[in-house]
Amino acid sequence: MFDRLPFVGDKSDKTPDPYPNPVKMAATWAPDTLVQTGRTPTRGFGGRVFFYDEKSRPVPVDGTLVVHGFDDTVEAAEKDAKRFEFTPEQFKRHFSQTDLGASYSVWIPWDAIGGAQRRVSLVASFKTAEGHTIQGIPATVQLPGVKTAKTAEQELASLSPQYRQFRDAADGNAPKSGLTTTTIARRQVPIGRTGVPGLNVPSEIGSPSRMIATGGNTPSVDIPSMKRSIGTTIRPASATMPSQ
Repeated sequence: MFDRLPFVGDKSDKTPDPYPNPVKMAATWAPDTLVQTGRTPTRGFGGRVFFYDEKSRPVPVDGTLVVHGFDDTVEAAEKDAKRFEFTPEQFKRHFSQTDLGASYSVWIPWDAIGGAQRRVSLVASFKTAEGHTIQGIPATVQLPGVKTAKTAEQELASLSPQYRQFRDAADGNAPKSGLTTTTIARRQVPIGRTGVPGLNVPSEIGSPSRMIATGGNTPSVDIPSMKRSIGTTIRPASATMPSQ
């Protein structure tokens, strides 16, 4: 199984001298299944763990590796952590030399094959023989399995907060903001007998004061027919202004 993991090289029979003070660690995880004769097939996670010195070079180590697993698919009240420990003597046997340098391959069993799909968070930590502790970065891995139907609450929880607010507003369940609204009444335009709004025409025009659109045609006014008594104070651009 470890041969299928990324960055895995040939195992060396000779383990190099451990670096006494590694400063950081990194782990890569992949879901897989372990099948052994006479035993129930087990699904779990295969991992590659690297340790680095002050110059970010991969180095061998001597100490205890502890991996904690948390099932993120269950409720917080039911969530139990699983703890896996590799003693210094056991951890040395997991050493292998890869193209990226010294590394360690580990297998974390989870449960029997055929279970429901799980989302598991894995957190690795390492304690050196000198007592120095290194904390790894948590990683979340999807464990394939049977998909279970989600409840209405779980479906709602998987939605984004913005979309949940949109749905609440559409259903009339939006939270009250304390603001009030006021309706402003518009002036009613008189409607003629034909049900079409009237057209107000100035009284200076020799036509009725209201004209109704009929037959789908918009009423028009003949501008030249306007009384000559309607004057204007607008002068053309070429007009000569009086001296005073």
